[in-house]
Amino acid sequence: MRKKRCIFCNSLNTKRYGNRSKKRNTSFGKRNLYYQRWYCNDCKRAFKPNQDHPINFSMQIRACKLYYDSEASYRAVSRQLGITPYRIFKIINTLGANCKSTVDMASELKPRWSGYLFIDEKRIFIKGVEWFLLLAVDLKTQDIVHWDLVSREDETNVAWFLIIIKMVIKYPFKGVISDLLPEFFGTVRWLLPGIPHQFCTYHAYRATEFYLKYHYTGGNKLWAEKFLLIARIICRCKVLSTALRA
Repeated sequence: MRKKRCIFCNSLNTKRYGNRSKKRNTSFGKRNLYYQRWYCNDCKRAFKPNQDHPINFSMQIRACKLYYDSEASYRAVSRQLGITPYRIFKIINTLGANCKSTVDMASELKPRWSGYLFIDEKRIFIKGVEWFLLLAVDLKTQDIVHWDLVSREDETNVAWFLIIIKMVIKYPFKGVISDLLPEFFGTVRWLLPGIPHQFCTYHAYRATEFYLKYHYTGGNKLWAEKFLLIARIICRCKVLSTALRA
């Protein structure tokens, strides 16, 4: 006999606890629906396996740790905890809705950031609708300083994004690193005057590689390949002396 896992304590020390019935409205009128009840010998509670009983908070925390820290999928978390994948999704979604905003976190915790901010954007689709995720991360602590979900990737949304970081969160800017997006370059230049702005070396190399492969019309392809090799070495150098030798 296959035992059912307790929905309260997650134990497998369970036994059958009789049948129950309830009336259900169908197209043929009211019908009795029979289901099996189970009893947990550990926590001394009866339950129905498919019923959404409250899950204790420690189990919810464990589900979040498995999902975020271990980067496990809903199915993988479900196999370890014995909770359905959709229930795992609802647990994580409910806890996520109670999270504080980045502004609240900055004002209450008062983190000590390095001042070097990495800004990036990512196009995502939510129910078939295109959105853009703006993300700002402190390079030293890897803290998410601020994020925002916008409908358009334009200078107005980028400007408001940086204004919140500068005026509300009061981030101590020393430098900004971003990709080659024109909206980032123009907005940082007028909103943060005097702050060094460096392009991400990975994006800089990929842009150079794309140009030389698909847009370069010069006749000397050997020179282009050599230049691309030098650019790759420079972009991957960790110290300035190594880059100068290249």
